[in-house]
Amino acid sequence: MGKQLKAILDSNPSYYMGLQPLAKNTMPDIISKYNYIKWINSDIFHDASINGIFNKFISVCDGKNIILVAPSYMIELNKFIKTIRKHIIIPLVNCWLSKDKILKEINDYLKDKKENHIVLFSASMMSNVLIDILYKKYKIHSFLNMGSVFDPFLKRKIRNYHLKLDCKRTLLAITTFNQIIYTRKCLDYLENSKVRNMDIVIFDDHSRDETINLDKEYDIKIITKPKGKGLTDSWNIAFKYFDDYDYDYFFLINNDVLIPNGALEQMLILLKNNSLVVPMTSIYGAGHLRKLQAISTYYNIIPNNPNDTQKIQNEIQIKDIQSVKLDLLNGFFFGMNKNIKKIRFSDEYFFNPKNINVGNDDEFNTRLNNNGEKVMLCTKAFIYHFKDISFNIKKYKVHRNNFEFYQNVK
Repeated sequence: MGKQLKAILDSNPSYYMGLQPLAKNTMPDIISKYNYIKWINSDIFHDASINGIFNKFISVCDGKNIILVAPSYMIELNKFIKTIRKHIIIPLVNCWLSKDKILKEINDYLKDKKENHIVLFSASMMSNVLIDILYKKYKIHSFLNMGSVFDPFLKRKIRNYHLKLDCKRTLLAITTFNQIIYTRKCLDYLENSKVRNMDIVIFDDHSRDETINLDKEYDIKIITKPKGKGLTDSWNIAFKYFDDYDYDYFFLINNDVLIPNGALEQMLILLKNNSLVVPMTSIYGAGHLRKLQAISTYYNIIPNNPNDTQKIQNEIQIKDIQSVKLDLLNGFFFGMNKNIKKIRFSDEYFFNPKNINVGNDDEFNTRLNNNGEKVMLCTKAFIYHFKDISFNIKKYKVHRNNFEFYQNVK
């Protein structure tokens, strides 16, 4: 295998090859000899994992035609990448002895494929040999040597750099129906408030403005519907996404909120040991829970200006006020961990679909109380909630679950 790898280097390959930055200092003569090769930083994926942004690569792969050439345990990647078309299993030990058999399997699958497939290798040194052979044969397909970079996401930490990683994954789901101005405000704030390994996905209820075009503007995923079905339907679709993609944490939020830097981190600390966590907000933003969830109940702070949101968060996150257990939650913003799955409404839905637009948080509160679950209020997290943005609340309460009225609200 070593001789084959040297032959590849001597052949002046036309594709990019990875090189660890350390090698430039420890092997200068060899690097000088092969200075014609297109070297790139081979630590790029490792660094992305350490910095908590490798999930972006996983999100890009999902939706592409993926072929996986890797050990059997990596079949669990289908939790994160739903479009793995073929998994060619390699032996865990001495996989190079099976090189010809594995190459035949890959060729048999690719030979009739007319659209691009991405072949991800995790096959030790054999990966580079196979890539060299296949790249020369198939110009339409893409080939990447991933090494062990997926292992931490599969709970296998076998390399030194793996020990630096916390690979817990978070989904932040934003529900929308029109009101693109407020969705932009929310996303602009999130640019400075992201946490490690967090995916932001908009779940849109068939907006009639330009909401569905925000994916290009903010480089996020948007899931919309052929026709509107109401807020609770969006909640259920978002929860199914959380469940299907095996996230560890799940934030379900309205689009009319501002999330300052530090608030999500404080809530995630509590979510490690609590099934459901909510933030504080203003008296008006807390609505019917103003005595329980308003920041003024716990601090001498009355937030009236959304521009003060980050200043307030900076002030409270260094305080030593204990979090508070509540019996109720307000549906504009709440975080959950995997334990919450045990109290789903039914096998098909997490929230009762009969509550089309309102009443969904009331029903959820009843289920929480019946199962002995408490809502933990994070007294170190403040979220600004504009509230009542999507509709006239007085008329809305009268019409409650009249969906035609909801869809025609301007």
